[in-house]
Amino acid sequence: MNARWRLPLAGGIVGLTWAAGFRGWMVELIGADSTFSWMTITLILLPGALIGVLLGLAAQAQEAGVVPHRALVWAPMLFASALLDPRILRWLVRTGEGSGSLMVVATALCTGYVVTHWRLTWRTSLCALVAASGTLVLGLMGTMTMPLSTPRGAWVCLYAMSFMVVLGLASALPHRRLPRPGRAAIVAIGATCGLAWACALRSFMVAVAGDESTVTWINTFVWILLMGALAGGLLGWAEHLRRSGRPRRGLVAAPLLFAGLVAWALTAVGDSTFALDTAHGIWVTTLFYGLMVTLALGTSIPLRPESVVTTPVEQNAAG
Repeated sequence: MNARWRLPLAGGIVGLTWAAGFRGWMVELIGADSTFSWMTITLILLPGALIGVLLGLAAQAQEAGVVPHRALVWAPMLFASALLDPRILRWLVRTGEGSGSLMVVATALCTGYVVTHWRLTWRTSLCALVAASGTLVLGLMGTMTMPLSTPRGAWVCLYAMSFMVVLGLASALPHRRLPRPGRAAIVAIGATCGLAWACALRSFMVAVAGDESTVTWINTFVWILLMGALAGGLLGWAEHLRRSGRPRRGLVAAPLLFAGLVAWALTAVGDSTFALDTAHGIWVTTLFYGLMVTLALGTSIPLRPESVVTTPVEQNAAG
């Protein structure tokens, strides 16, 4: 593959998967009242893919030691395109409902700013407040389904919070002062991404199993969410070792933590749930293949060539 398109393509796939997974969170939040239409593809999945491509371009610039174009900072604003739906806009104006997309955008932009600006200023403080409160509010919206003390309520809360943290971290890529994370930070980022991936996988399982799907502390939190966080943390550690010039290719086996789970989750694949002539079928299919491809991308980390990473600012100073 042309190296010029490697990261933008990967970003597009991850962004599409993120959007499909976030739509799964909406299903859990709203329940039986959630409906799918072609607007789901136009106003959720497509913007997610475009944002992923734009952030991939930013990551490519960072990798090349070039400061990304400043306009890329605003890439998450594409999620506000949901307001192009006249019904959503009308609800927002009349009742204040439908502002969730604006909260997602504001939280992502502010998180990206805080991650890259450590100096204590009024801007940083304000953005930190918006980022923290936005992530917390979106997470606690999960209590609309079940109390936080129940497995389903806790899962839906973790679902939203992990997804917002992942989007916020990705939104930091276009900023000039991108920090170079240490081992603990990279492992934590990997664990968060793994947790978000596992939450989305659980949503896919609900979409396939329907009313027969039940969320429990052991089956969901131990065998799915915990395994996802552990696998992500191991792949994060693999990335740290790769950057340090000490790769451990054996960590490519980290996703085997999911070996039994994936075999169980895929037993229902192939029924009418995946029909591509409906918006719901396209969403489920996109979520399934997106999860598989992003897992493959994560698994490839221990196999990538050794690389000592520097930021554009450090490279310019060295020059």
